[in-house]
Amino acid sequence: MLNFDFSRLAAIGLTPLLLQQALVLAGDQDRRLVRVCRVQRDCIWGHDGESEWQAQALPHVHGELAVGDWALCQPRAEGPWRLIDRLGRSINWRALMKKARARSTRPTSTPRCW
Repeated sequence: MLNFDFSRLAAIGLTPLLLQQALVLAGDQDRRLVRVCRVQRDCIWGHDGESEWQAQALPHVHGELAVGDWALCQPRAEGPWRLIDRLGRSINWRALMKKARARSTRPTSTPRCW
């Protein structure tokens, strides 16, 4: 079961499309929806609309995280939360940057001067 307060999370950027994706990923397990606000080598910090929480990301997820991403965390009674999964981005920034670099490094033809 996904625990969240839509009005608080909407204030920090949650959209209905992301919420729908989170509900599907969470299923009936106890999960919290957070927005990633800091990424460090060993952990991340997520904001749930009320306060910041430290979470340890699973290895397959940690390399894909960036500030501003939405993620599902498993709360723990003691110690940092566990970041289980990252929600898909609505914009594929990596593909856009790759296209922009390809356009900026494209060789141009120089007219001959002689």
